[in-house]
Amino acid sequence: MVILLTIGIFFVLSFSKDEIHIFQNTYYNPFLDYFFQYVTYLGDYHVLLPIIFISAFIKWRYFLGFVLVGLLSICAIVVLKYHVFIDYPRPPQYFAQIHELRLIEGVEILTNNSFPSGHTTSAFAFYALMAFFLNTKRLKLALFITAALVGYSRIYLSQHFLIDVLVGSILGTSLAFIAYWIIMKAKRPILDKGLIQSLSKD
Repeated sequence: MVILLTIGIFFVLSFSKDEIHIFQNTYYNPFLDYFFQYVTYLGDYHVLLPIIFISAFIKWRYFLGFVLVGLLSICAIVVLKYHVFIDYPRPPQYFAQIHELRLIEGVEILTNNSFPSGHTTSAFAFYALMAFFLNTKRLKLALFITAALVGYSRIYLSQHFLIDVLVGSILGTSLAFIAYWIIMKAKRPILDKGLIQSLSKD
């Protein structure tokens, strides 16, 4: 995570968003076109909502943590995209009169509210929180890689610029830290039971 963040910051500070996106847009192949079309959905709430539902059967602490991070990320995305950074064009609109981007057939092309990336924010918020709950290093790594792939998919599909994804990843991880800290402060024993355990009698 730190390495990817450092690399991202280096590129953002060293090159313009135009240069970065045009450079990335020239590297593609049919497999990656197909792969990233579907990986990007891992940052969509249609995929993340089942995580919240399933977590209730494991521990209420997990369930409340995911609900909290979901609400925090939605509020942050709405405020930033629609009230603070208004009219930030996405790559297809930004380059409309400048450069012809290679766009992937079948991918819905959005034009506005580019900053920050909502999919990236959601992916890092949920998968980072999940990683904080787990003790296995390999699973933690796999979750962060998954979130990073979601972020890169947004650039590959020309839905966002690198800066949008970079800020989204920082924002999502920060919200995961906040949600984790809040939910772990609660010491009620019932939070460490799942739905079935809570309903069963001793």
